[in-house]
Amino acid sequence: MPNDSSIRAFKCPTCGAPLEPQAGALTMKCTYCGGTVIIPQSMRTPAPGSSSSVPQYQWGGLNLSEIMGEAMRLPEAISLAEQGRITEAAQLYSQITGTSLADATTAINQIVAGQAVALTPGQAGMQWGQSPAAFAGFNQMSSPQVLGSFSTSSSSSSNQPRGFDFGYWIGSKLPIIIVLIVVCSLVGAFGIPLLAFVPSLFSSFTSSNSSNSSFSSSSNPIATLLPQGLGSLASSGFATQTLSFGSKGIGPGMFNDARAIGVDNNGNIIVADYQDGRVQVFDPTGKFVSTFSAGSKAIIPALAVSPDNKIYISTSDGISIFDESGNPLGTIKKDFIFYNDIKFGGDGLLYGITEDNTIDRFNSKDKVDLEIKQAFENITGNPETIQHIAADGLGNIYILGANNYLVLKYTSEGKYVNQFGGQAQDPANPEPGTFVSPEGIAVDGYGRIYVADPFINVQVFDSTGKYIDSIPVNAFNIAIDNQNNVYVTLRDKVEKFQVQKPAGQ
Repeated sequence: MPNDSSIRAFKCPTCGAPLEPQAGALTMKCTYCGGTVIIPQSMRTPAPGSSSSVPQYQWGGLNLSEIMGEAMRLPEAISLAEQGRITEAAQLYSQITGTSLADATTAINQIVAGQAVALTPGQAGMQWGQSPAAFAGFNQMSSPQVLGSFSTSSSSSSNQPRGFDFGYWIGSKLPIIIVLIVVCSLVGAFGIPLLAFVPSLFSSFTSSNSSNSSFSSSSNPIATLLPQGLGSLASSGFATQTLSFGSKGIGPGMFNDARAIGVDNNGNIIVADYQDGRVQVFDPTGKFVSTFSAGSKAIIPALAVSPDNKIYISTSDGISIFDESGNPLGTIKKDFIFYNDIKFGGDGLLYGITEDNTIDRFNSKDKVDLEIKQAFENITGNPETIQHIAADGLGNIYILGANNYLVLKYTSEGKYVNQFGGQAQDPANPEPGTFVSPEGIAVDGYGRIYVADPFINVQVFDSTGKYIDSIPVNAFNIAIDNQNNVYVTLRDKVEKFQVQKPAGQ
């Protein structure tokens, strides 16, 4: 048992084994599968004699805690660059990183060109897919290798609320970003060069930044930062698995990072990889039908299928509309605002929630006819950056916030009704109805709300927020067809469940 009795056990995200962290530890080895696991922030205590539970990162005379704070200003610099204001962007970038104005200007121009950027002047950026020796052997590193490379002892969570998906937000803007914060997030004695990775690295990492993440020393170390392919070990009394398909890869019927999913009126299943713009269509049996691209650099957090089988895909360019053959049909844009999630409700209308925490409902002509601004902050008093949305057949709107660990309900007129959920106090054994890392939401034809949490399961609530049951699957996103079957994405596969009808139905 750990020396500090206040430290509780939690599960290994790879094998599910119970783990007991030691006081002062930030990572540990799973004794069952051998994986390196990040200890959740809520389960850490400072080492004996430590004066603060909040680590102060120091390296070479630099206060990395301050750098962490400065890194949160990167969106502003990138936004300026996107607007063509290169000089202003470079000046801000120079202030944030401490580089010269000349180096900052070079870096900004590289960002605009979609290239990787190194924060260390003179050091080349790394493109996705490369596996330098420094990365391939990072488990063996114990000391700085080059200027800008150093060992850290921080968690993946800073002072931001859990779930602050900075990489997700930035990833929606550019194909490749600067990930300064990840330097203070990689743990233990990993001497990892200070490099820029594609948005998927930071998005995958931060979307579980206080949950049970694990690192792999494979050639693609990012792929296992979140549990994937875990599937459902058994069907529950509430739900029975009726279909499972997919595997890891980029070929037909394979998924690299499947998150967005939708189902048309014929039962065809549409799935999009998060980071490469690839959209695949499958028939109701899971057989591969076709594929098309929403853009080779598109980040796809969400898609929705309309009642007339059009595919709406959220990207940094707005909401792009396609037919099932991949032919473009149009685009919905809103002042360069990015939609974190979109869904068609049971009323046949499209709903979206934006990065600035605004709910939009669209009419049959794809025009906004209802807008609810600051939908989370006005109710909870807390900002929200990772949001998901769903709507029922009566037009009631449900929004899920990962930072707030809550689902908020609004009426079809935009009036706030209630909220439910809450943060799990013990992620290893969460109370029903609480969340660890909620990632997706959907509503079935009976008005039941489904919330996907890849570190727990899919939980089911009634329309008032009362917990009903759960489906034992570690899902990232959810879609429900017109027969009330539930479909979930698990990064490298899709699973389908037949669920019980409510009593009396």
